[in-house]
Amino acid sequence: MFRSIRTIRTIRSIPRLTEIALILFRHGFHETRSWIRIPFTARIRRFLTSKPAAERISQPMRIRLALQDLGPTFVKLGQILATRPDLFPPSYIEEFQKLQDQVEPVPFDAIRRVVEEELRRPIEEVFRRFDPVPIGSASIAQVHIAETRAGEELVVKVQRPGIRTIVERDMEILGLIAQIIAADEDLSHLDPVGILRAFERAILRELDFHFERANIESIRGLWSERGEIRIPRTFPEFSTSRILAMERLRGRPVSDVHLGAEEARRVARGVATAMFRQIFEDGIFHADPHGGNIIVADGGSIGLVDFGNVGRLTPFMLDEMGTLLWHLADREYRLAARRIVRMGHPQEDIPIESFAAELMELLDPYYGLAISEIDVGQLFRTLFATAMRYRISLPAGYVGLGRALVTLEGLVRRLDPGFVMVKECRPFVQRLVLRRFRPGNIMRELRMAVGDAVDAAREFPSGLAETMRKLREGHLRVRIHAEEMKEIQKRLDLIGYRLPVAVVIGALLLASSTFVAYGTEPKLLGVSALGLAGLVISGLLGIRIVLSALRH
Repeated sequence: MFRSIRTIRTIRSIPRLTEIALILFRHGFHETRSWIRIPFTARIRRFLTSKPAAERISQPMRIRLALQDLGPTFVKLGQILATRPDLFPPSYIEEFQKLQDQVEPVPFDAIRRVVEEELRRPIEEVFRRFDPVPIGSASIAQVHIAETRAGEELVVKVQRPGIRTIVERDMEILGLIAQIIAADEDLSHLDPVGILRAFERAILRELDFHFERANIESIRGLWSERGEIRIPRTFPEFSTSRILAMERLRGRPVSDVHLGAEEARRVARGVATAMFRQIFEDGIFHADPHGGNIIVADGGSIGLVDFGNVGRLTPFMLDEMGTLLWHLADREYRLAARRIVRMGHPQEDIPIESFAAELMELLDPYYGLAISEIDVGQLFRTLFATAMRYRISLPAGYVGLGRALVTLEGLVRRLDPGFVMVKECRPFVQRLVLRRFRPGNIMRELRMAVGDAVDAAREFPSGLAETMRKLREGHLRVRIHAEEMKEIQKRLDLIGYRLPVAVVIGALLLASSTFVAYGTEPKLLGVSALGLAGLVISGLLGIRIVLSALRH
C-alpha cells in the first residue's frame, strides 16, 4: 500500500486530495471515522466536540452530502452504490438514491466548441437550428434540441468539456481509497477494489457515447416489429464518442403529466409489459425506468428515453434467476439458498442450513398475503439484505435487475394503485422456467456437463501429481471441519455417480447419431431403430442428471 502511495500519480493528486480532505472535514468525517475504526484519541475528541442530538445528521446523509460536494465522479459513484443493496444497509441505499447530478449548464460557447471539434465543421453547416438553451444539464453531459438540414428534429447530448480529465484524476484517488478500505479486515467483504473496477467500467462507458448508441440500437432492433413502445432512432452521422444525436420523441415525461385513470392504467400496463419482455425474453433492458424516462406522446404512444443505464443478462443468468424464483415459489428454501450461493460470490463458507432457515423466516410471511399485497421491491430488498449478511456479493446484472424491478413497481403503482406486479410478471417467469426444459436447452446443458466431466478427467492426473508433490515436500495444508464431512461425502458421491453416467451418455449419443446417419437396420418409422432407442435413452439419462443438479 505504501509503495503505491509514493507513486508519481499520487504526488500529482495531492491538490485534489487536499480538497477532498477539506470537504470531508466540513461534513464532519473527523467525527464519523469510527465507521472504519478510529483511534481512541479521536473518539475522545469526537465526544468533546459533538453537537447536541437534535443538530446531528445521520451518517448515511453525511456521506451523501459529501459525495455531492466532491463532484461528478463521486456523485456517479454514489449512484452506482445505490444499486448495491447486497453490500449496503437500506439506510445508505435510500440516501445514495437521492444523489442528483443536475448541475448548472456550461456556456453555449463551450458546447459549440465540443460539437465543432467532434463534427469538424461549423455548427451552422451541420444543423439548421441548434438551441443554445439546454433542456437538461447533468454532470457528464447536457442536452439540446437541434434540427437537421433535412428538417428532422433531434435531441443532441453533448459531453461537458474537460469531464474526462476530471474523472481520470478522481479515479486515481478512488484507487488509493479502495486499497485502504480493502486493508481493513472488517470492511474487506465490501470488495472495494471490485466495486471500483465495476464503477470504472461503468463511468468510462458513460463517457463514450458509442456505448449508449449501441444500447439504443440493440433494444430498438428487438422492438422494431412489436410497436407497443417507441425507442428513438439514432443518427450516426451526427454522433461521436462525445456527441449523441437521437430522434426527438414529442411528448411529456410521465412524471410531469397528469393522466386520467384509464390512461394511467394503459400506460402502466404498457410500460410493465415492455420491461418484462426486455428482461425475461430479450435479456437486455432499460435499467432505470423512472417517470422521467417514460414519454407519453399526445397521440397516446409510449416512449423510452435515456439508455445510459442498460442491464444485460446472459442466457445462463436468466436460467439461474428463473430457477431461483421457481424455488422461492415452491418454498424450497434450501434449494433457493444453494442457488443464491451459486449465483453470487461468497466471501466465506456459507452454512446452507442456517441461510435457508433465515430465508424461510424472512420470506414465509409473503405466502400468507394475497397476491395483490406482495411488495416486489421489499421482496428483493429482503433477498439482497440477507445475502449481504452472509457476505455474498451478487453480480451486477442480478442487482441491476432487482433495482429495475423495484423502480418499475414504484412507477406503475403510482400510475395505477391496483396494478398487481406479481400477477403480471408471473406468465413471463413461467415461460422462462419452461424454456430451460426445451430439448435444445437440455441438450446444451448435457453437452456442457459432458465437457466438464471430460475436462475434469483430463486434469485429474496432473492435479493429483501436484497434490502428491506438495504432500511429499510438506507444503500441503488441509483444513476440514467435522460438521462438513457429511456434505463433502455427499458431493463426492454425486460426482462419482454423474461422471460415469455423463461419459456413457456421450458415448451413447455418438453411437446413436452414427446409426441414424447411416440408416442402420432394422428401421422404425424410417429411422434406425437402434439409433432412435439410443437417443431416447441418452435423453432420459440427461434429463435425470439435469433434474438431479436442480435438486442439489
